[in-house]
Amino acid sequence: MTYLSADEVRIVDAGDSDVIYADTKRSLANATEAVRALLDQGTLPYILGGDHAITMAPVAAYSDEPPLHFLHIDAHFDFIDERNGISWGHGSPMRRASEMSHVTGITTLAPHNMASVSRKDDEAA
Repeated sequence: MTYLSADEVRIVDAGDSDVIYADTKRSLANATEAVRALLDQGTLPYILGGDHAITMAPVAAYSDEPPLHFLHIDAHFDFIDERNGISWGHGSPMRRASEMSHVTGITTLAPHNMASVSRKDDEAA
């Protein structure tokens, strides 16, 4: 493993991705492209802000990288398959991530409220 000195590390604000009002899938695709561009430059992206749904974008961006298992720290599982016809929203990022072929697993720490999760979604998780 190679370690960098403090003089070799740069932290850069790469800006925001383009959000298209009321078009979650297109907005997430824009964010995925932005994160993938950072990965292609050999950087380690650190994503801040946004709705829970934003999680799907950086996870999708890693599709050309080695398989990954990631840690999800949240009070909720965020594993809802669909609610009111919406399957790509703030309640479903872990469900959508689990469907990505490069995701080998998800470990969720700190869930405490299962009220919003159906039995079917809980069993799928």
